[in-house]
Amino acid sequence: MNFVVISGSSRSGSQSLKVAKWFESKLNDLSHEATVLDLHEVNLPLAHEDIWSEIDNNDTAIAVRKKLEQADGFVMVTPEWNGMAGPALKNLFHYVKMTMAYKPVYLVAVSGYRGGAYPIAELRMNSAKNTYINYIPEHLIVRGAEDLMNDLDENSGDESDQYVKKRGLYGLGILVEYAKALKSVRDSKALDFETYKNGM
Repeated sequence: MNFVVISGSSRSGSQSLKVAKWFESKLNDLSHEATVLDLHEVNLPLAHEDIWSEIDNNDTAIAVRKKLEQADGFVMVTPEWNGMAGPALKNLFHYVKMTMAYKPVYLVAVSGYRGGAYPIAELRMNSAKNTYINYIPEHLIVRGAEDLMNDLDENSGDESDQYVKKRGLYGLGILVEYAKALKSVRDSKALDFETYKNGM
């Protein structure tokens, strides 16, 4: 299966990117195709009043949508900035159209300290209305991120590091099963995006 791991930080060399690359490697180890979409590198224009006339003509946005369209599911890694999800990630939702609709997303929050819960709650609450993203019930919070997931061995590091790595692998297993299940939903005739392109 094909997965896109979204690094939702607009910073260069961020902890979110490190965590995203960890998940990319583990998905590849599980014989899936996985690539990282680094929102710092992509640098989508900030959404503004003319975005609706620009959304189909911006080469960067078109390339991003093509990558998302090909995916069966996503790992979405968000930093916590002032108790909120990263702005680059929230900006992405204005560009995706239906490319993530009825596809599973495994949410991963990254915090330099003891936070991380608020971005998870924020994304679950307000990013799925028109994107039709399906967040799986399992999520992961990487607290004290500089000290965690610095290598690929889930049996290395201290107790906290091992727990986060193993919990991350557990979440990937669930994501893969959701990806298999939701494919039949997308292939069905139940969906009608022409009539109901926006959620309520």
